[in-house]
Amino acid sequence: MITWLPLYLAMERHLSMAKMTKIAGLYYTVDAFSAIACGWMQDFFIRRGYSTTLVRKSAMAIGFSVAAVAILACSVAGPKGYLVWLLLAGVGCGFTGPGLFTFPQTLAGTRAVGRWYGWQNGVANLAGVLGPSLTGFVLQWTGNFRTPFEITSAICVIGGLAWVFVVGRVEQVNWSQGNA
Repeated sequence: MITWLPLYLAMERHLSMAKMTKIAGLYYTVDAFSAIACGWMQDFFIRRGYSTTLVRKSAMAIGFSVAAVAILACSVAGPKGYLVWLLLAGVGCGFTGPGLFTFPQTLAGTRAVGRWYGWQNGVANLAGVLGPSLTGFVLQWTGNFRTPFEITSAICVIGGLAWVFVVGRVEQVNWSQGNA
């Protein structure tokens, strides 16, 4: 969203530079407040005795699911309806934000969090290279943003399923077995 949202708003939605800036800024603001709210809610439920695994994985699954639906709906929405879906995508994307930091810190613990988060962030930044390139190629091929949005939505679905079915318990790895 960081790399191609402004281009989508200008090319697909035909917004002026001033209007595009306001809408993109609104999206990023919703994403930021959603991340703050989701982080607070996760801690709230964990303090109330809910399982860390259930709370953290649920937040990621919900975030990716909401983002998947909203991004897909945004791709087919009319000129007045896309904004609601775009902002809902911001809510979903924001929900995933806290997990990007809490999972490596929890799983790796203080002995290896730097290494784990370094790898996680390094690999994740490859999306910053691949995403815009793939979007550009698909946009040139199709002439609109529908297929890039469909691809993004599919990736969100895969991500949500992975958080539910691939990620195990959210607890620190036992480093006494030489896993550091």
